[in-house]
Amino acid sequence: MLLKQLEAVRRAAQASEIPPSVAFLRQQLLQKYGDAVVAIIFYGSCMHDVSVGEGVVDLYLVVDDYSSVLPNRSAALAAWLLPPAVHFLQVSENDRILRAKYALFSTTDFISGTSTGWFHGYLSARMAQPVGLLYSRDAQQQTMVYECLSRAVLTLAGRSLPMLPDRFQADDLWIKALSLSYASELRTEKPGYAEKVMNRDKAYYHKVLAAAVEDGRLPLRIEGDTYVATISAWRRWQCRLAWMLRRAQGKLLSLLRLLKALYTFEGGLDYIAWKLERHSGQKISIPDKVRRRPLLHIWGLFWQLRRRGVFR
Repeated sequence: MLLKQLEAVRRAAQASEIPPSVAFLRQQLLQKYGDAVVAIIFYGSCMHDVSVGEGVVDLYLVVDDYSSVLPNRSAALAAWLLPPAVHFLQVSENDRILRAKYALFSTTDFISGTSTGWFHGYLSARMAQPVGLLYSRDAQQQTMVYECLSRAVLTLAGRSLPMLPDRFQADDLWIKALSLSYASELRTEKPGYAEKVMNRDKAYYHKVLAAAVEDGRLPLRIEGDTYVATISAWRRWQCRLAWMLRRAQGKLLSLLRLLKALYTFEGGLDYIAWKLERHSGQKISIPDKVRRRPLLHIWGLFWQLRRRGVFR
């Protein structure tokens, strides 16, 4: 069956043990949303180099639909128009404060967003990276999640291949793919971050690319440790144009998500400031006028931060 080899690699990359603190956060979310939760996915820096007590755990919740978990129709409509719906969780465990930012995706959006169904790569770029499946409602939903994770690899790799020369190494593909996806959002990371991310899980990226080639959906063959692509000049031109459009579209969508967070994400301004400080190393203060009238005054703050190089 198609995707089986790639799914096997994604399953093998699953962490054998879930940190107790992350398991505690999982339980809190299951108690909050109950049977509407299809799956919970662990993602981000806390998987690697930040202890759970020091950072904010990034989680993705796949749910049946937005109306089943959000408090009113307007919130569900906002999530449907501009997914995901982002929330913040802060709980105490054994005298420690645990924090999690979790993004709610409907099952429909999760399936579409990890495939070519979405033009922009907001979700496929994240889900192509190593993640941990913390919970799935049943075996059928678990299979659905791993199929989506596998398709995310094919989507990101397939869209990035035409931006490479005919012959390249596995590292080259993933550095290019991650760089392209980061450039299509408002990001705070410094140059070289894509290479850092790839090197952190190099063995994983090599395995998923080899499995993707074996799957047969990418125009690639392997010669020793070199990958050889068969891509027409026309396809390369289309791909360059698509990434130009994704870059413009993605920065606009990132800005719109930030604005949406001001009204749908409790403590959104403070979280945004914390996130930007953490990645840029610069101190960020939220002026009182922005807190009073965020929609009116946030634009000036964004412009100042951009001029300071906080994000690109």
